[in-house]
Amino acid sequence: MQWRFGVSSVDETSQIGTGTMDEVWHGPWWTLPYLLLGSTRRVLFPSRGRDVPFTVSNYAYVDEFGRDHGALCIRSGEQRFYEGRLAFRFPLLFSGVADVRERWDENTQRFRIEVRVANKLLGPLFGYRGSFTVAERPCTAEEIPIDVRPIREECRE
Repeated sequence: MQWRFGVSSVDETSQIGTGTMDEVWHGPWWTLPYLLLGSTRRVLFPSRGRDVPFTVSNYAYVDEFGRDHGALCIRSGEQRFYEGRLAFRFPLLFSGVADVRERWDENTQRFRIEVRVANKLLGPLFGYRGSFTVAERPCTAEEIPIDVRPIREECRE
């Protein structure tokens, strides 16, 4: 795990993981509009399935605001919406809380991941679980594919 999350922008490397999601699920039909909206930001997806092949790409770089403190941040809790000058916090009543667990499985020599997002009142919203292997490759900041970078970078705390 230390190797997996120890990538820094000064290393000029990327980590590309390939694997299979044992299961990808979402909640009731009314969760689909939110998942579709999230898919436009590359953070959610409205699909379901079993044995779904996937790729996860990790690139460490300093963004246009100079942010890279040598840390990987996985944060859940209060959700916010940003679109240009429009910005607001979703009340927790309408937000999903993510539980993310990633670990190394010594028996299978693979990383395992499980994600579950739920709302306190509405119950499970979506999630997935699966396993993958990771290969490290040289990659400078200029070589990071544009489709894996954030759609928009904003200076906010």
